[in-house]
Amino acid sequence: MNSKFRIRWRWEFALFGSILISVGVLLASEIGYSRVQASHDKIVRQMTASSKLTALLALVADAETNQRGYFLTERTTYLDAFSQGVPKINPLILELRDAYNDTPSMLSDFDHLVVTLRERLSEIELTLAMIKEGRKATAKELTLAGIGEEKMDLLRSEVARLQMRERENTALWIDKRQLNIDLTRVTTALVTVLNIVLLALLFNRLRHDREEEERRQAQLDQLVAERTAQLEILASHLQQVSEAEKSRIARELHDQLGAILTASKMDMSWVRQHLAADQAVLGEKLSRALKNLDQGVQIKRSIIENLVPSTLRTFGLVVALRELAENMQASAGWVLDLELPEDDSTFSENASIALFRIAQESINNAAKYASAKTLRVALSCEDDFVMLEIRDDGAGFNLRTMRPKSHGLAGMRQRMIGLGGALQIDSRPGNGT
Repeated sequence: MNSKFRIRWRWEFALFGSILISVGVLLASEIGYSRVQASHDKIVRQMTASSKLTALLALVADAETNQRGYFLTERTTYLDAFSQGVPKINPLILELRDAYNDTPSMLSDFDHLVVTLRERLSEIELTLAMIKEGRKATAKELTLAGIGEEKMDLLRSEVARLQMRERENTALWIDKRQLNIDLTRVTTALVTVLNIVLLALLFNRLRHDREEEERRQAQLDQLVAERTAQLEILASHLQQVSEAEKSRIARELHDQLGAILTASKMDMSWVRQHLAADQAVLGEKLSRALKNLDQGVQIKRSIIENLVPSTLRTFGLVVALRELAENMQASAGWVLDLELPEDDSTFSENASIALFRIAQESINNAAKYASAKTLRVALSCEDDFVMLEIRDDGAGFNLRTMRPKSHGLAGMRQRMIGLGGALQIDSRPGNGT
């Protein structure tokens, strides 16, 4: 009991440990994946911010180009292009501000860049307004003053500085991502190795327990086999003793009781023959006593026949089986199907007695319970193998619900085991036995 509980506990512990470590591998993988994904997202955001800075600088450069084009040609197409490009700047500024919210130092630099950008856009808008108003000379002086070029150079340098910092941060996040990937791989490998080692130890322990359990089971099976063999020998011996005791009782009944009853009958017959004519009452009493003695003799013969059938002892198994079946046919009224060999010289005394008793018990059961119309008794012999078959077409029964303490069937089976044989029962309700 303790061994089975310990083995079951170890199996459950092995399963729990395997599940726990597998969950640990999953968690480690998920954590590592989350870190790698966060690094990847950060790298993508930084690269996106850098490209947006380039786009922002390009929009300002386009605005400057449109300013110059309009200044030189006064064509409205440049004004239209300027009007279409400038509205795109504010959304980019808002997107970049959101990108830099988690980096205060870069947000501060970006704010300076926005101030410079807005100053440059204000200057461009001012010159365009002057040209529209016809003050082209004033606009030219303002342009030639070089303030716009300085603002544009400052804007380029601020964009370049921010992009440089973006590249540095991107390189750092790339290194961090690679570190997270390596750490995830190492963690997963270590946990997997731990899982393998733990499972190997547990299954080695379980294998040892299984071998120990198999060894104990083998010892138990051997012990059961020895006890069963002892019980079979004992049962066979008890049956032999029982048959020997029946034979002894039958002999004593025949020799002693039979002699007493016969002598008593002879004496009483002599007395009745010598009674006087006026002793009719005594004659009736003696006649009744003689009839009782005859009944006693018949009962004695019946008891002896049941103990050791004289036909079996005198003529052998085949004749005894035939007589048994035919006698039961007369009372049961079934159709008898006999298939018996002509010679039974090959049967030993023990085998003859055992087979006759089994046939006797089976036929009695059929007469009592089967309500059969046909009974078949077959005996076949081949070399050292003998098969006795008793078949009826009666009610049958369910083997699973058969009484566990059915002594008749147990006795049949034990007789077969004692001879090194086996008893097979095939029966189903409504299909005979």
